[in-house]
Amino acid sequence: MKLNVHSFSLAGALTISLWYGMIAIFIKLWPYETLKFISVVHMIPHLENILPYIKFTPTNILLSISFHFVASYFFFGFIACFYNIFSSTKHS
Repeated sequence: MKLNVHSFSLAGALTISLWYGMIAIFIKLWPYETLKFISVVHMIPHLENILPYIKFTPTNILLSISFHFVASYFFFGFIACFYNIFSSTKHS
């Protein structure tokens, strides 16, 4: 079975962008609690201490979402291409 590269890449990129968008909204609304939650989940101690040094503006959020959309589109495209290449080879 071959993967449709464009559809697979688009689905992956939209999923990643949606996650980054939700995280950005949570950080904008509840910055301390969200960073505390991320630090607990990823086992990074005292991540919330960087809060005074970073700013969450709508421009930063939009640029982050668009950058991760493009990067994840290429990432999932490469995964689909490699899958199609290696799944079409015959094993002896």
